[in-house]
Amino acid sequence: MISYFGGTFYIEDIKLKIPLKQKELLKQFDSEQKNIEQKIVRLESKLNSAIDHDDHSNQMESFLKLIDAYKKEKENHKPPINLVPYYLNPQLFLWLGVYSACSLLIYFIYTAEKIRFKFQKRQFTLASVLYIFYEWPLWMRNFVLTSRGRTVYAYPNVDIDVRSYFYQELIIFGFCLLSSILICITVDRYSRVKAQSKDIIDINDFLTVSSYYSTSYRNWFINSTLLAIGFLSFTYFFWRLVFVYGDQRYVISAINAHVIWALCWIAISLNLFFYIQQFDKMKRELLRTNPDEKTLKIVMEHQPANNLTIIITGIGSITTFVAPMLKLFFEK
Repeated sequence: MISYFGGTFYIEDIKLKIPLKQKELLKQFDSEQKNIEQKIVRLESKLNSAIDHDDHSNQMESFLKLIDAYKKEKENHKPPINLVPYYLNPQLFLWLGVYSACSLLIYFIYTAEKIRFKFQKRQFTLASVLYIFYEWPLWMRNFVLTSRGRTVYAYPNVDIDVRSYFYQELIIFGFCLLSSILICITVDRYSRVKAQSKDIIDINDFLTVSSYYSTSYRNWFINSTLLAIGFLSFTYFFWRLVFVYGDQRYVISAINAHVIWALCWIAISLNLFFYIQQFDKMKRELLRTNPDEKTLKIVMEHQPANNLTIIITGIGSITTFVAPMLKLFFEK
């Protein structure tokens, strides 16, 4: 509704709001595209005529080559600027993934920990820091580099629709707030678990930590997958603006999105990292005490998560992390 009343819902609405110079560039591009189309139509007409007259000369092959060449030229001929209205644009469901992923992770962690949600001041403080960190390139694009190097004119740009711009800011702060809550509660969980660790080690403690290790690994795998699904489309959008639309001003925003993803992933991984460390530490300590045969067998054979599996999963997570950038880079 905000976009509709702001006159940015359809691409024709955006055309009315861009500068005159950009309108001329679009007209020139459209004219060049029509010129190529007309050449293709004329060649196809000549080709059909040659087929009708059973002309199997080399001329037909020349027509086919020219038609293919003009079609490739038309396909590779990129517009000087790109208009992004609200309707059917790549940003339409941009925030759905990250909002859903962060909300579900927060819910799962609070449910597993059996604690009630309590909003804390430091969550808001961290959200403000993340918001400034994430938004400063956007502010630069909208208020400093208003036209320099610009190829994208989108509905939430401040010079296109002020109301859509402020609504976008609200959505972005909500995303930063969810990310900060996720980071804070996972760090709190890590602190509680670390505080409960014991210096005295016996076989029962070893088996308990082993059980926690196994559960943490399972939860980490599920949570990492959910987080990746949420952030993949989010980061892909920015790299698409860079590689497909050719607007290099979005590079920093794309990197910042990856940084927030990385912070969230590190936060949800703290629990697993702690239990890996504790399990290895307990295993070494028990082996140093010259255990009996039964204890030795338990210690040596007990492995809640294979190290190779963890390494492969970690590599998979890192690959997923850089996948949006690499996919578009090689498609360019």
